[in-house]
Amino acid sequence: MSSKSIHHVEMRERILALEKQVAKLQAKQQNYQGILENMELGILEVDLEERIVKAYPKFCELLGYTEEELIGKKASEKLLDQELHEQMDKQTLARNKGESGLYEVPVRTKLGEVKWLLISGVPVRNAKGEIVGSMGTHYDISERKRDEEALMLAKIEAEKARQAEREFLTKMSHEIRTPMNAIMGMSVLMSETGLDADQRKLLNGIQHGSALLQRMLDGVMDLSKLEANQMECRLEAAELALLFEAVVASFEPLLKEKGVLLSCSLAPELNGRFMVDGPILSRVLTNLIGNAAKFTAKGSIEVSAQWNPNGEGKEGRLDVQVKDSGVGIKASDTEHIFGRFKQASNRKVEHGGTGLGLAIVKELCQLHGGDVSVQSTLGKGSTFSFHFAARKVAKEVNKAHQEIADLRGVRILVAEDNALNLFFIQTLLKRWGCNATFVSDGHEAIEEWRSKTFDVILMDIQMPNCTGLEATAVIRSEQKKNDKAHLPIVALSAFAFDHDKEEALGVGMDDYLIKPYTEEQLMNVLRRYRPS
Repeated sequence: MSSKSIHHVEMRERILALEKQVAKLQAKQQNYQGILENMELGILEVDLEERIVKAYPKFCELLGYTEEELIGKKASEKLLDQELHEQMDKQTLARNKGESGLYEVPVRTKLGEVKWLLISGVPVRNAKGEIVGSMGTHYDISERKRDEEALMLAKIEAEKARQAEREFLTKMSHEIRTPMNAIMGMSVLMSETGLDADQRKLLNGIQHGSALLQRMLDGVMDLSKLEANQMECRLEAAELALLFEAVVASFEPLLKEKGVLLSCSLAPELNGRFMVDGPILSRVLTNLIGNAAKFTAKGSIEVSAQWNPNGEGKEGRLDVQVKDSGVGIKASDTEHIFGRFKQASNRKVEHGGTGLGLAIVKELCQLHGGDVSVQSTLGKGSTFSFHFAARKVAKEVNKAHQEIADLRGVRILVAEDNALNLFFIQTLLKRWGCNATFVSDGHEAIEEWRSKTFDVILMDIQMPNCTGLEATAVIRSEQKKNDKAHLPIVALSAFAFDHDKEEALGVGMDDYLIKPYTEEQLMNVLRRYRPS
């Protein structure tokens, strides 16, 4: 065979080999094409200028276009609203630099409907490795986006509802606490007069009703604060014996009338001062005694407390029990008795209630680093036990609690527009020998402060013409401008939320006394700011 013939045969073999290789590549390409065309994901290919070069069936189906309607069109101009073009240009630039990306974008269908797509974009390279465009897989996430939007709207509506609730509770608190302060104050003054037995019984009824209303209002306020995560545990030195005594004493007239014996036994170790949140402890104790009083028609309620110095690490632990001889609780109900809006099945109809008291007790205990539990026998009574972390304060002489402070001659400016509340505070200050001046709005308070010298100002918050906040802001501004000495200003307010107190302190007030306040509370705040 000639060399020419050999060369011809070799060429033919090479051609056949190349044809086989091309056939294999074509088969692979067809297989790849088939996979792309049958994928559930919409796939789109664009060139470096973002013009569509290939639109796969699922993508066309997703947006309602034919491939012919898309080829050659710039993807962003064809599918996106104008305000999204810049965002898409940035994505295209990233692909052209060889970067991959994952992003979400709203795309318009042929019929004008908006669909949210999750796009995964990757650069496309030619045989030489040069970037010639990009390919994106598109997944329809419209349903997820609708769910997210619905959730967001629900959150907005919930927040609006919570805000409306807070505004309502704030207004309600003010509108109720203001007359309550007068009613409770007047009843205290009346109890010190010569009343016969029938009159004293009627007065006791007024005091019981007022105390019950206050406890209900405090419970609603506590719940609102807990739900808004605005309740904080604030530790201060407190005389536990005095705290227990005050709470127990508030129930004695009611239980005496029912014929229920109320007793309180405190371990000797509790004499002295402890670092606790006094208001939270008072709330928990009040709720538990109130709960026992509601379900005890006869017999007794026993309050006991002791201190375990090793109960909670270095802090120690206060252990309290409230035991009653009431109706008791079914064993099956004790597991959920501390849930919100939960009551034992044998207690609902006869005794009523909101079903919130014990839930608030549990949340307050946990806020104070403790907990609450119950043991009960149906028909024989219940024992509620709770504990707080509590640290004992070094013993010291506290004259404020050992003797009545001498407030004679203390110069006090009182700004109060409610006539009954004004009469109550006038009576107390006169009894204590204070040198008091009384005004009914903020403007008058400012003028009196400018012309006279005072040791402390008691400032109502809500007053006509000029509020207590506005008056305080003016006084603090002029003090600073004229380099005058700081004068203590104490808010007298029926607004009971933490943000109300923060607002008052923010404008320069030194303290915050919530209505209804007691004679002791008012005396204590005046002790605090009287001249030394």
